[in-house]
Amino acid sequence: MPRHPVGPSPAELAGRRQSEPLPPLAQAGDVAAFVSGAGAAPVSRREEIRARIQRVQADAAIAQGLIAEFRAAEKTDHSRALVILSLLGELRNPVGTAFLIDYVWKPLPTGGEIIAELGVSAEHEDMERLQVKAANAIAYARTEEASRTALELAGRHPSRAVRAEAASSYLWNQGGSDEARRLLSQYLRRDEQALLDRPVRDVGMSGEEFNRLLGLYLKRNPQLRPPAPQRTRKASGSERPS
Repeated sequence: MPRHPVGPSPAELAGRRQSEPLPPLAQAGDVAAFVSGAGAAPVSRREEIRARIQRVQADAAIAQGLIAEFRAAEKTDHSRALVILSLLGELRNPVGTAFLIDYVWKPLPTGGEIIAELGVSAEHEDMERLQVKAANAIAYARTEEASRTALELAGRHPSRAVRAEAASSYLWNQGGSDEARRLLSQYLRRDEQALLDRPVRDVGMSGEEFNRLLGLYLKRNPQLRPPAPQRTRKASGSERPS
């Protein structure tokens, strides 16, 4: 049989993504290509992407272009939709922030085929993850309206995952100040006050250090520790593979 040529190694692909120039972002027509480039770029280029976004912060047409791209990707390309929400957060444009606030409060889907492990449908799970990302992006805007929305999300959103992300992102973007913690505590539900101490992994933090902080957090709040996995027992010996 003829041999197919061997493709580039993962290290070679990573090197290409590190060195390839990002697509331009100067007008609304550039948005689709820039989203694709940002989504493929390694984490090490985060600051480069952020700088590109900040240069067009005042351009409402860029924000509208990102919103249009999100609507096209929301149901068909979950990873791309997450990237777009991150870019809208980085943009900090009032048009984009207003869209994020509207989206995060949309009702989560009900019904559909329930996934046993999750207790909800795949559609519910997908939209919930997008709303978690939107909550993070809203807090990053750091305007008075965005900060107030983050507090309201932390206390009133029906999804615990969104509430937790809103609380964590609000504290992070307020510098973890005593005043921010005091204000957040007034919004959090009584049984979710532990979110005030939830550890956040910084970009420069090692996995070992984050795991240590997480272990201390769970030790102080054992009610948050997930249950141990249960081994599934086979119904009968006849089900064993021959």
